Amino acid sequence: MSENGEITNSRALHDWAEKLFWALEYIDVNGSKIRGTDMKYEIVDDVLEFTVHYNHFIERIVHSDPMQSLDLNEGVKNDGN
Repeated sequence: MSENGEITNSRALHDWAEKLFWALEYIDVNGSKIRGTDMKYEIVDDVLEFTVHYNHFIERIVHSDPMQSLDLNEGVKNDGN
């Protein structure tokens, strides 16, 4: 570890990546567990880049006022007869 707290040991970065796999596989969202997918990591210039996707569907509820009344006019068109 460097003087400013950065991890410079490649093995330590791999260890952190493994911890992230475990910690981020399932996350809690409003009491429901969501599983992470496409989890991967890469170490570039001594920087750990970790990626995880969470596919979460939300239900959008649209409140609308139901029709209260309907006016209907009926008629038959007569050709002058």
